[in-house]
Amino acid sequence: MLPWLCSCPEQGRPVPPAKLTEQLAQGKILYEQSCAQCHYDGAGNPVAPDLRGSSVLAEPPQALARIILDGRQGVSMKDGKKLNGIMPPQAYLRDEEIAAVVVYVREAFGDRRDALSPAAVAEIRAGLKD
Repeated sequence: MLPWLCSCPEQGRPVPPAKLTEQLAQGKILYEQSCAQCHYDGAGNPVAPDLRGSSVLAEPPQALARIILDGRQGVSMKDGKKLNGIMPPQAYLRDEEIAAVVVYVREAFGDRRDALSPAAVAEIRAGLKD
């Protein structure tokens, strides 16, 4: 296992990526493990929307983090096509992992290179519990 993939919570020492390039690499691995089953190479399928050109990716990175944490359900429109799928919450992912996936997805499918800190994800997670 790559050292930055292990949070080592039992020792209380999270190991977040130190650089954006490391966060992108971690995000790619996590995307392939957790997201590509439905979104494939970003092209989506009849129940999971195409991520390329998605309006969500044009929003601040926190919007995508919220969707990953809380899931999404209902009708989405993409290129005139209706999708009525359910994305289950991925809240089992650690804050560092969600931040990495967001950074990777936004760069790979939205041509946006914005950092997102694990602390920002933790704030979103806390807000969803209220």
